[in-house]
Parts: sequence; C-alpha cells; structure tokens
Amino acid sequence: MAYHVRPKSRPGSKSGPKPRTKAGAKAAAKPGIRPGARPESKPGIKPRFKSKLKPTKPKPKPESKPRSKQAKTPKLAGFQRRALRALANPLKALLQVGDAGLSPGVMRALDAALHKHELVKVRMHEPSDKKAAAATLAQRSGAALCGLVGHTVILYRPNPDEPVIELPQR
Repeated sequence: MAYHVRPKSRPGSKSGPKPRTKAGAKAAAKPGIRPGARPESKPGIKPRFKSKLKPTKPKPKPESKPRSKQAKTPKLAGFQRRALRALANPLKALLQVGDAGLSPGVMRALDAALHKHELVKVRMHEPSDKKAAAATLAQRSGAALCGLVGHTVILYRPNPDEPVIELPQR
C-alpha cells in the first residue's frame, strides 16, 4: 500500500505566507503603529480594564532537613529488599558518583533525591571496591542498601513526612 507524501513548499510557490488582512494593512499604513499591535500599545489610548492579577512572590524552596551522619537506617528483611529491587528495575540512575568519590555535593544531591523519591539508583564510575563504596554511601545517607547490580546501587529511605512506598509485610 503506497502512501501519498505531501511535497514541501518551494520558494515562489502559492503555498507561502498568507496575505495581510485589511485591518493589518490599514494599521501598517498608519505611522508609528505596528501591524497586529494591540489597542493597549497604541499611543494615547488607555486600556478599558485593569488586570486583576497581582504579582506573586516566589515561593521559598523547602529546605530538606539534613540527616546526621549517625542516622538510623531502616532495617529491611530479604523479601522487602527483593520487592524494592523489583520497584527499582524500570528506574534510571538519578545520581552518578565519579572519580572524585563521595563529595559533599554528591551527598547533598543524594539526600534531596531520597527525600523526594524514597527509592534511588546511584551509578558508580569504576569504584575500586564497589561493595565498600555502596555500604559507605548507604551509611552516610541514612538509607538501607537494597541491592548492588553491577556498578549501580539501589538505596531506600522512607520519607519521614509522607511515605509513598508501602513495604510488604508478612
């Protein structure tokens, strides 16, 4: 079955820009007025109504509460870690730890990601000891280590205000 493909317009063809309307041509003929200008922008004419919109102040960003380095990590059973790994399977890695290691900027970004998403994947770039690096990452962030797949760490920390993920119970 063949489909008809519409050819692109060529320069000089009739499918170019549309001609101006009469109102636009008249406005263009008057000096000092742009074609298509709104009446509010014409000199000497006041707008008929005042805007009821009030300028809003920018909302302050909620500051995440910094967790202490000795934060209590949630204890998870094997079946709960398995369920969290299954939930993390379609997720992309939100953070990447480079050659610089666990810098304070990485830890702040991880804290914000855990506060927002609860379940986070972190990709490590060629760690010397990936198991120790994953354990350090979990311990410093106060999160539970759900799994280590290749160089990707899966971390879980429930949101203290509104937990989103419900862990399975036996």
